[in-house]
Amino acid sequence: MRLKNIGKNSEIHKSSNIKCKILKIGDNVVIEKGVKLTGEKITIEDQVVIKSNTHITSKLIKIGKKSKIDSNSKINVLGNFIIGNRSDLCYCNIKARNIKIGNDFFSSVAPQQILDIGGGNSQNPKSNLIIGDRCVIHDVMINLAMPVTIGNDVGISHGTQFYTHYFWNSIFDGYTRKF
Repeated sequence: MRLKNIGKNSEIHKSSNIKCKILKIGDNVVIEKGVKLTGEKITIEDQVVIKSNTHITSKLIKIGKKSKIDSNSKINVLGNFIIGNRSDLCYCNIKARNIKIGNDFFSSVAPQQILDIGGGNSQNPKSNLIIGDRCVIHDVMINLAMPVTIGNDVGISHGTQFYTHYFWNSIFDGYTRKF
């Protein structure tokens, strides 16, 4: 790290690993055991909790005030991973080019379930996800072969799946390959 700024009363477990050029951690942040954060610029605002064994890799990581990321989450984003204030990200597996999640986001999963974002071609130049403010998303699968935008005040129920490509259609049967 070249530039490091850590706020008051913040706790980073000794088994956690943070690799970046610029690091800014606010006040009262808790980073539990086994957390791995890798990026060029990492900003974690006040009162954030990152639960144990979570791995986040992204060029830019920004986590808003009073947000939480659940244990064992795997987030691999090539560009920017941004999550707004007062947001709660459940156990998840995310692969994408860019992710932007708004303020007051809530997600949850049933036991043995996961919030799964990515899928085939999940890191191509158009594989971006934008989620607006005040959204609730449960154990959902969002394929990001193409961009997905979810507006403000949206709720998405358990087991919902979004596909942004025609993987089930055969080109030999005359189905288009356009998105």
